[in-house]
Amino acid sequence: MYRQVPANLATIIFVISKSKKTIAFIVYNLILTLRGIYLPHCKDKYINRSSINLVITSTKENKNLVNVDELKRLQLLQGLDQDSLEQLLKKSSLLEATPGKTIIAYGEINKYFYLLLTGRLCVYLDEEGISQTIIEAGENVGEMSIIDNHPTSARVVAETHCRLLVISESTMWQLVKESHAVCLNLLNSLSSRLRASDNRLYESEKKRLKSDYLASVDAMTSLYNRRWLDNNILPYLKSAVDTKQPVSILMIDLDHFKNYNDNHGHLAGDRVITVIAQTIMSNLRPMDRVVRYGGEEFLALLPNTTEDEAHKIGNKLCRIIRATAILDANGDPLSGITISIGAATMNSSAKESNTSLIKRADKALYRSKNSGRDQVSLAE
Repeated sequence: MYRQVPANLATIIFVISKSKKTIAFIVYNLILTLRGIYLPHCKDKYINRSSINLVITSTKENKNLVNVDELKRLQLLQGLDQDSLEQLLKKSSLLEATPGKTIIAYGEINKYFYLLLTGRLCVYLDEEGISQTIIEAGENVGEMSIIDNHPTSARVVAETHCRLLVISESTMWQLVKESHAVCLNLLNSLSSRLRASDNRLYESEKKRLKSDYLASVDAMTSLYNRRWLDNNILPYLKSAVDTKQPVSILMIDLDHFKNYNDNHGHLAGDRVITVIAQTIMSNLRPMDRVVRYGGEEFLALLPNTTEDEAHKIGNKLCRIIRATAILDANGDPLSGITISIGAATMNSSAKESNTSLIKRADKALYRSKNSGRDQVSLAE
């Protein structure tokens, strides 16, 4: 579902080419291709081109604040020779940020690359404070907005007191073009973040799907609920019209359920609802759908089902429920119960609304109730 860059891609590139210049060229171009698969681009209305008021100290004037040994511990600069590190130090600046200070604002045009010397940064996906990830000392930030030249899609804030080496856009690109080590390190950094981002997206999607499922299912019976029916009945009716096939519904209600609750208690009543729900579901076809419509009332949605077939299915359910033994949680027998059913069918040419179809089935259900219960009535 999501495109990923393998974590060992840099190693593969190194194996297939012995020329350092060729490696740097390949990785440089691979880095450029990442622009469309890392983070979503911001829309123009979110762009904030105002600069961030942070005090940046030139390392030329404060040589004791950052040294070459400290740079050697940074992931991006692993493998860079002493002379290159010293030249980089001269071209860079030191930024010190207090906790809560914004390093990179959301939706701005960023022109700097940051290497975290000490401290910890927190990355937020938007201005509402949804945390995405933590940047630890030795890691880097700001590279994606420089690579794709788009407004930043996240906000970076100092979680603790931080010291950062600030590299200009031109200096960063010079490093990438001249050093295959920096290319490989940057690609590894990006691929690791892509993998982490994909994992977060995957977990987020799992939570969303689970949430959608729980919101569409009745907790007691595990049947679909009214929310699911409201969202899905129209496609069933449209499919019936498109395929010129009938669709039927059964409105099912437990007979004398209030008396049952009064005589046996609500726990026994809940047990009956659960047993009847599972019995109905297990005796319908895989393509049929059963909904807990409300309280002790159920709705069965039957695709490709004629009125005569719906009538036969309803009678079958009445017969099975009548003979179903109901036990309480301790395994002791409870009194049996019956059901009344109203059946309504929409022919493929009718183009009936879902409200009308349910209303007709409901009227048929009341006829079954008024005619003695434990039976099926067809809608007019």
